[in-house]
Amino acid sequence: MRYRRRVQVVGGSTYIVSLPKEWAKSLNLQHGTELVLEVMPDSTLKVYLSDEARPEALLEEELKFDKSSVELFFIKLIAS
Repeated sequence: MRYRRRVQVVGGSTYIVSLPKEWAKSLNLQHGTELVLEVMPDSTLKVYLSDEARPEALLEEELKFDKSSVELFFIKLIAS
């Protein structure tokens, strides 16, 4: 989905762009939620939750295996 936003200037030196409400709600963004802005080589901006703001379920996957299931481990690792 694409959104158009106008740049706002606050205090003469701070540039602000609002976030789409649907996107913010889908990530459960709250006042003070930390986002990361990454400038890509083509000058686009990538915006995403910081690791500290991500739900724990998105950060790690626990995989249990014994020595006989190493192949299954790699299948799960690639799929995750």
